[in-house]
Amino acid sequence: MERFKKILKWTAMTIAVIGIFTGSIFLIVGFLTKDAVEVANQELEVLRAGNIDSAYNTYTSQVLRDATPFETFKSVIEKYPILQTNTRVRYTYKSISASEGVNLSGILSGPNNSQASIEIQLNKEGQSWKIIYLNVKPISN
Repeated sequence: MERFKKILKWTAMTIAVIGIFTGSIFLIVGFLTKDAVEVANQELEVLRAGNIDSAYNTYTSQVLRDATPFETFKSVIEKYPILQTNTRVRYTYKSISASEGVNLSGILSGPNNSQASIEIQLNKEGQSWKIIYLNVKPISN
C-alpha cells in the first residue's frame, strides 16, 4: 500500500509539472504573438469598415505590396466577402520563429453562419508587424 501511495504521489507531481510546463508555453507564445495578432485584427477591422486602401497601405508589408498591386489585392478581398463581413475571428494556431515571423491560422465567422479558414503570416518591418501573407478558404456548411 505504501508503494502505491508513492507511485500515485510521483504520478500526480509529474502530471502537475507537465501541466505547468504546457501552460507556460501557451502563455509565452500568447505574449510573444500579442502585437502581431493585434495587427491582424486591425486589418480585419479596417476591411469590415470597407477601407481596402488602408488595409493595403497600413497593414501589409512592403514585400507583399511589391509583389501584389493594389488592384490585385482589392480583387482578392472582394472575391472573399467574409473578409469584409466577418463578425469574429478565432485563432486556433499561433507560432513564432526567427525565420518566419508570426504565423496565425483560425476561423473567420460571418453572417448566416458562414465560415472561412484564414492564415496570416506577419513579419517585423522596422518596429511594426506587417502582413506578408493572407490566405482565406471558405468552409462549406
